[in-house]
Amino acid sequence: VELLYRNAGYNNVQVRPIVAAPAESTSADVRLDVMPGRQQRLAQVVVSGEDRTRPGAVVNALGLDSGDPVNFTQWAQARKRLFDTNVFRQVDVRPEVLPEPNADGSEAVNARVTVSEWPTWRLRYGLQLDDRSQGEQGDDTSLDRRRDLGVVGNLQNRNVFGRAFTFGIFGQVARRLRSGNTYLTFPTLFGRAVQ
Repeated sequence: VELLYRNAGYNNVQVRPIVAAPAESTSADVRLDVMPGRQQRLAQVVVSGEDRTRPGAVVNALGLDSGDPVNFTQWAQARKRLFDTNVFRQVDVRPEVLPEPNADGSEAVNARVTVSEWPTWRLRYGLQLDDRSQGEQGDDTSLDRRRDLGVVGNLQNRNVFGRAFTFGIFGQVARRLRSGNTYLTFPTLFGRAVQ
């Protein structure tokens, strides 16, 4: 019962069970005394700490809408969605109760979002060792081995245009293999949290 109220924005709800069990009976009457308190609704999302990222990109990634009941489980999922953009090293989402209530009498609450961004560019590199049997005509049981040493690298911009798009260049070079590719990923696809 408490969870149902909290999901509907009644975060100060108090539920007290009252049990009446007569001595001569094998059954009991259970009554729940519910004091819901005031419902809390989201007034707006306030973003701070972003340098390169547009505040609108943060709000879109969170997926919290003004007027919705304040559901802290959904806020935790929204925080995870913001982390999953790979743009921020820290994300903090806190409720801020406003002194003025909403028009419907519910408590107005801002979602105060404080972020800390990763550096824009990231370079990762390393060595790659390819160690295989070198059998004749497809025979992998031979004791001859082929070893190729190569290098791999990945240069990535995690916040293209301040919209949490990721652009990257990947390449690998070995004695018998050279390959490379570029990629561009988006944190959402048509409004869905799909990369």
